[in-house]
Amino acid sequence: FAFFSLAVVGLGNFIPMGVSVTLAQELLPDHRGFASSLTLGGGWIISSFSSVPIAAVAERIGLLTAFWVLPVFLALGVTIA
Repeated sequence: FAFFSLAVVGLGNFIPMGVSVTLAQELLPDHRGFASSLTLGGGWIISSFSSVPIAAVAERIGLLTAFWVLPVFLALGVTIA
C-alpha cells in the first residue's frame, strides 16, 4: 500500500507541471525560456525542501511512516494551489 501511495503522490506532483509551465509562458510571452525555468526551478526547490522533513520522519519514526507523510504534502499542495 505504501508503494501505491508513493505512486499517487508522484503522479499528483507531475500532473500540473505542464499546465503551470504553459501558464507562465503565456504570462511572459517574450521570455518563454525564463518563465519555464522559473516555474520548473521553483517546483524543484520546493521538492528539495520537502525532502528534509520527510527524511527526519524516516530517521525518527521509520520509513513506512515517512511514506504516510507524503499524502499530507500532496493535500497541502492541492490546498495551496
